[in-house]
Amino acid sequence: MPYRRILVAVDLTPIAAEVLARAADIAEAYGAELVVAHFCETYPAIELDYGMVGIPGIGTATAGVVEAAEQRLAALLDSCGLSDAQRVLRLGTARLDIPALAEETGADLVVVGAANHRGLERLLGSTARAVLGDTGCDVLSVRLRNRTDTD
Repeated sequence: MPYRRILVAVDLTPIAAEVLARAADIAEAYGAELVVAHFCETYPAIELDYGMVGIPGIGTATAGVVEAAEQRLAALLDSCGLSDAQRVLRLGTARLDIPALAEETGADLVVVGAANHRGLERLLGSTARAVLGDTGCDVLSVRLRNRTDTD
C-alpha cells in the first residue's frame, strides 16, 4: 500500500535536515503529501499523591520562542528546497502530541529522528520510542549518524 500523507517531526537541530531529507525522498517516491511538524516543547504537570506539580526549573514556551521556531522552521524548509511543504508548529510535547497529529492529519507514515541519548533523556525514554508505541500508522525512525556529544 503506497503512502499518501507523510508526517515528519523535526526538532530544529542542525541534523534535522537529515530526517527531513529522508522523509522528502519517501514522499517523492510515493507521490505523497509531506507535512512537517515541530513542537515547541512544554512539559505537562505531574500528578503526585499531594496534587499536580510542574517540573522545577522548566517553564513553558513563550511567544518569543514560538516566533523563533517559526523562523527556524521556515529556514530549514527553505534550505531543503521544501518551502512549499505544509507545516504545523504547536506548543506541546512531541512524544505525546505526534501520535495525535498523525491521526488528525490522516498520516499513514510518521518519520522521526532517533539518536543515542544520555543521562536524563535515556531514563525518560526517547521521542522515537514513544511515537512508535503510540501511533496507529507506520513509523520510520531515522538513525542520526551526525550527532555529536555536543548536540
